[in-house]
Parts: sequence; structure tokens; C-alpha cells
Amino acid sequence: MDEHTCVVRFGADSLDRIALELVALGTDFTLDGPPELLDHLRVVAERLLRPAGQNPVPEGRGQRRWRATS
Repeated sequence: MDEHTCVVRFGADSLDRIALELVALGTDFTLDGPPELLDHLRVVAERLLRPAGQNPVPEGRGQRRWRATS
């Protein structure tokens, strides 16, 4: 720790909630947490990148296609 860093601890009832809280920080971060949270953040990142025209996962490898409707 120094004058430019801090430690933040989260507890939540879902990994989605923790992902939301991390994004809401609005800054870069490092994660010292359970491996399942790292895996979940990768899934969320892929989900967010696809609509932006970036697909980090090769076509046909574990993707599910969903369409958001209003």
C-alpha cells in the first residue's frame, strides 16, 4: 500500500454483483480473490466485448447467442 493504492473488500450474494461493484469503481484494479471470480470476470468481459464488435473467443467455442429485446 502507498498513497496511490488501497484495499477494497467486497462481499455479495452473487459473482455478478461483485463484477458490477468492481466496474463501478471506475478505475483499474488488481484482483486477489477466488479463482471462480476471475473466471466469472472473463465471461462478463467477453459478453461486454461482443456487442462492441470485439470477440475474444474464437467463433463456435462455447458461445451462446442471445438477442436483447425491448
